[in-house]
Amino acid sequence: PLAQVKLLRAVQEGEVVRLGATKPLKVDVRIIAATNRTLTEEIAAGKFREDLFYRLAVAVLKIPPLRERTSDLGVLLDHLLLQVNSEAAAEPGYKDKKLSAGAKNLLLAHPWPGNVRELRNLMERVAFLSAGKSVEVSDLAFILSPQKDNFQDLSDGFGLAAVLHDPFVKLYSFR
Repeated sequence: PLAQVKLLRAVQEGEVVRLGATKPLKVDVRIIAATNRTLTEEIAAGKFREDLFYRLAVAVLKIPPLRERTSDLGVLLDHLLLQVNSEAAAEPGYKDKKLSAGAKNLLLAHPWPGNVRELRNLMERVAFLSAGKSVEVSDLAFILSPQKDNFQDLSDGFGLAAVLHDPFVKLYSFR
């Protein structure tokens, strides 16, 4: 609630007071906001300020979840894999990945309950876990299967000290 008051003031007055400052600072900003909640319900429940909603709601777009926009999946798959390839290009030993036709068909048939974040996360994981340049159905089956444990078992003979000192170990970090 306090943050909402401050945001409303900033939007209405076009100024903010920096932390530790006493004088307001003029700002000229546009706010683009997204939520997975229905703000009219949040207003009715007293969780969101109605005056802030009407200040922010200049253009309201309701985008259906990914599972209802299957026609967008192909474009998103290509874009996200391209993005992952670009971000991981500097990693030692990383090879750009492409989706095989079978893998793409499997991804297109998946219901995507976690929406675009789930899709992005999966693309990072499969790019990291697939050994070749092409992501195959077998690479995805491990990740998409709800019956299987989606974690690599490192309990047998794993030692962090040995990994950190091994010059041939490739550590990948994805944002």
